[in-house]
Amino acid sequence: RRESTTPLQALNLMNSRFTLEQANALTKRIRYGGATTTAEQIQQAFLIVLGRVASTEELQELMPTVEK
Repeated sequence: RRESTTPLQALNLMNSRFTLEQANALTKRIRYGGATTTAEQIQQAFLIVLGRVASTEELQELMPTVEK
């Protein structure tokens, strides 16, 4: 079951082994996917996950977090 209806289920889903493994796989895909700058990595993540490019506002909001 991948859907959650209670806060505890949502926390379990967020911290599940499956979710963490998928997040790690996405990180590796982006890190080794040829993007060299932080902005390119964010754009690549948006394309993979959302099927669209990030807006200027989204890039500006995410850059400090990703660079940390």
